[in-house]
Amino acid sequence: MRNITKAILVALVLAGCGSSAKQMYKGKVRPKDKVAIVTGYKRTLATTRNKLKIHLRRVDGKDTEGAQSVAVLPGPHEFTINLEWYFARISLPRAKVRFRTKAGHKYAIKAFCVSPAPGLRADVSYWVTDETEGRVVWGNKPDIIGNPMRDTRSH
Repeated sequence: MRNITKAILVALVLAGCGSSAKQMYKGKVRPKDKVAIVTGYKRTLATTRNKLKIHLRRVDGKDTEGAQSVAVLPGPHEFTINLEWYFARISLPRAKVRFRTKAGHKYAIKAFCVSPAPGLRADVSYWVTDETEGRVVWGNKPDIIGNPMRDTRSH
């Protein structure tokens, strides 16, 4: 009985550690090499511990039900997103991102946000990287992101 309890506990812990993407297409679950995985990116700025998080709200008009990562079939897709800026305690208006996905690839929707002062309009830049190929596939990545003294990535 004790071994069964341990086995169940281990299975529950492992199930909680897995990062599964919500299926956003009809039909059976397909192998990873037949779908694309898209994730709303999280990052922390090292200089301020300022946390930013992209929330995926809709994919091709379908509600993601709060999923942080989604699986889609290859092809063009529209993602409705919004940025939550923890330090400023604000959630910015929703935006739309459109790009073409490839089977077997992983994508990250990213953002960089600057606000001159509390209460003023924030300047937000969005872009999408193909993590499999290591390149930007939509939008423009700001130059400041490449400076390792200014930011660190966290997932």
